[in-house]
Amino acid sequence: MIEVKGLTKSYGKTKAVDDVTFTVQPGVVTGFLGPNGAGKSTTMRVILGLDKPTHGEVLINNQRYVESHTPLSLLGSLLEAKSVDKGRSAYNHLAAVGATMNIGKSRINEVIDLVGLESVKNKNAAKFSLGMGQRLGIATALLGDPEILVLDEPVNGLDPDGILWIRNLLKDLARQGRTIFLSSHLMSEMELTAEHLLVIGQGKILADMSMHDFISRSSQNFVQIVTPQADVLADILRKSGGVIRSKDRTTLEVGEITAAQVGDLALKNQIVLHQLSDIAPSLESAFMEMTQDQVNFHGHLAEEK
Repeated sequence: MIEVKGLTKSYGKTKAVDDVTFTVQPGVVTGFLGPNGAGKSTTMRVILGLDKPTHGEVLINNQRYVESHTPLSLLGSLLEAKSVDKGRSAYNHLAAVGATMNIGKSRINEVIDLVGLESVKNKNAAKFSLGMGQRLGIATALLGDPEILVLDEPVNGLDPDGILWIRNLLKDLARQGRTIFLSSHLMSEMELTAEHLLVIGQGKILADMSMHDFISRSSQNFVQIVTPQADVLADILRKSGGVIRSKDRTTLEVGEITAAQVGDLALKNQIVLHQLSDIAPSLESAFMEMTQDQVNFHGHLAEEK
């Protein structure tokens, strides 16, 4: 279990994390989301004892992580997958880490096989691709067979097979009663993996609830329409209160209107429909809706010329 109590971390006059309190329970995969600069990485660093809190505390199974006599078996972490000695092979990297807790060859080979690096275990880790480096970082986190995992962007660089593998692995570890805490910017993958969700924005917790409850709060249901008369129908829907979310030559996504209303308007105006379906809200839409005022860095579409 991870207990964060009244955590504040300030850098000068800036509060990266502002009086944050939450508990990460064992037995479920807990996702940690927030816009860039929201305080996710700072919170994770404080949990691991890499940064000292300005106020508050973090307890890992009722103790501070830095005070543990068996840290690798208590908590495994992945914050930066490429933090590997450039002169070591994958095997030697794990052996060096394992030597701090007398972890032997059998466990090292076990995690190498688990993450799929058996064929390259003697290759210099500095030459690994992003995905291979990610697998090595996950192997390092798993090396001590820990009760708790803290993972920052664990699917970064993995191919589809690797993403499916880590998703199933984390769910299986949670079913074993372990505490799994992970962050990711891949909303679709987080929706498939996590059961509970923490959302942080501008250093404060915005949501602490089940994935189902979080998505259910979203108001962003919309209707998807496929029609050869998209331009004409878009104008009709706007006049009827519909909000066009996206449009191309044959496809519309419209909010603030029901599929039944769209069907009635299409019939009334003799518009041909090839497809009409309600699209339920997703984690992405719920997240964007909640954090729209919390984003520090906004991108903008280029103007058409």
